[in-house]
Amino acid sequence: ALNVIVPEDQELWDQEKSVKLADLGTGMNRSVLSKSFSYFYSSVKGKPTVADEVTDFDRRMPLAGFGFGLPISRVMARYFAGDIDVNSIPGKGTDVYIYL
Repeated sequence: ALNVIVPEDQELWDQEKSVKLADLGTGMNRSVLSKSFSYFYSSVKGKPTVADEVTDFDRRMPLAGFGFGLPISRVMARYFAGDIDVNSIPGKGTDVYIYL
């Protein structure tokens, strides 16, 4: 499950647009977390290869594991003068903070 948390107070929202995305998944250890904003890095096991994607047009590929999600999200946030921060505890989940 994914929880999306925003400030309830309009005055706080007006001061800084911030959103917290929190899940209770497996979390990430520090070695994975330190690479999470690197292009092409993925912690997904058994991710599809490019050859699989090109040769099997009838099969839908999962939209995960390509190593672009967090890096591009950070670029977009910074484009709007914001940023993204990620905190995680292995076995407890991950929190992503988006500041705009």
